[in-house]
Amino acid sequence: MMRMNMKTINKAEAHSGNPSFFTLLRSYAALGITNSTHLEKLIQTGCKSGTLKLDEALSFFQSLIHSRPMPSDWAFNQLIGTLSKMNHHSTVVSMIRQMRAVVDLDPQVSAMNIVIKCYCRLNKADLGFSVLAITRKCGLQSNANTIDKLLNGLCRDKESMEDAVE
Repeated sequence: MMRMNMKTINKAEAHSGNPSFFTLLRSYAALGITNSTHLEKLIQTGCKSGTLKLDEALSFFQSLIHSRPMPSDWAFNQLIGTLSKMNHHSTVVSMIRQMRAVVDLDPQVSAMNIVIKCYCRLNKADLGFSVLAITRKCGLQSNANTIDKLLNGLCRDKESMEDAVE
């Protein structure tokens, strides 16, 4: 049955040339493929291709937080990291808030670093320090990347330059 489903998806790809990720996601959903491994593969393809659009990323995110079994942390990090690189910083912050409310995932340092970077790019380094406190409260050890993001955030704000030096 799974082999036939993949052929159907491949036929849809052949007819439409290069299908959008929405098309593939809908194809998977229509065929009843809810396996998080397939979803992770779509996310990886979309993020690596550089053609991922915001609305596609948001659809992937909604699918991630509702899929069972729970996808890996890697899938979430890949998605928010890509959106951060696309300068959708406030969207990333909102996604993390929603994820923490809906999904019972322990934060990872890499995800927290992305959120810190987003806050700093939004000129809210003080909130980045709040994320650092949450990271430590969760028993995670910050790394050089964490400190680098916070220092860059402080340096972006001329008034905080003295704090960065300290």
